[in-house]
Amino acid sequence: MARCGYWYNRLSCIAELENEAIDTGYLEVAFGMGQLGKPLLAEATIAYIVDAHHWGKGFGASTARGLMDSAFGSLGVRRVTATCNADNPASVRILEGLGMRREQHGVADSWHDELGWIDGFQYAILKRSGLADRQMMPSALAEV
Repeated sequence: MARCGYWYNRLSCIAELENEAIDTGYLEVAFGMGQLGKPLLAEATIAYIVDAHHWGKGFGASTARGLMDSAFGSLGVRRVTATCNADNPASVRILEGLGMRREQHGVADSWHDELGWIDGFQYAILKRSGLADRQMMPSALAEV
């Protein structure tokens, strides 16, 4: 079961399995960068966290795809971004499987409770790229 709620410019979701939270995700809409007169709701950021006991079962991929579909579909944004830890190959596969392109490798830009400062990647996709409308590649789902 998934529950979602809106608050200001953010959509949050919780996926539950047998009354246990297994996955959370959010979508945050922003104005984006540019001069005055640019369209509103130009960009969205998506994020997800999957409980470690449920890694590799496709929950993160499903959440990320649903959030991206909402951003490009009902919200009509033109660009979606997401970040992940550089040492998280499963999230890299999910984001690249969505057609997102790595735009940044941040050195020691992300805080991790157990590891301290670690490297992070930022990914993005534009709606006009055509990749945003395709289904997630089956190989990306199989490896997650």
